[in-house]
Amino acid sequence: MPDSDYNNEDKGDALYAMLTALALVKMNMEKMRELHGECEECDDHQTSDFIEEMMEEQARVIKEVSNYVAELERVGKGYGVWHVDERLQEEGRYGATLGAEEM
Repeated sequence: MPDSDYNNEDKGDALYAMLTALALVKMNMEKMRELHGECEECDDHQTSDFIEEMMEEQARVIKEVSNYVAELERVGKGYGVWHVDERLQEEGRYGATLGAEEM
C-alpha cells in the first residue's frame, strides 16, 4: 500500500486537517482584502459592497474553524477526536462545506 498522509501521525489527524483549513480560509480572506482595496481605488462601490459581504461570511468561517482547532487542541487524540467527529455528524456538518448551509 502506498504511503498516504492519512497514515502519517503528524499529518493524518483531525487537528492537522483543521489547521490546514484555517490557513486556507485566512489566505482567502487576505485575497479578498486585496481585492477590496483594488475596488476602493477604482471607486467600484458595487463590487466593494459585494466583497464586504463575502468578507463578513469569511470572518464567521474563520472563527468557526478556529473554534474547532482550539477544541481539538484541548481534547487531544483518541476519544476526544471521536467525540468532536460525532458532534459534527449530529450537526450535519460532516462532509459539508463550512458556511454552505446559509447559501
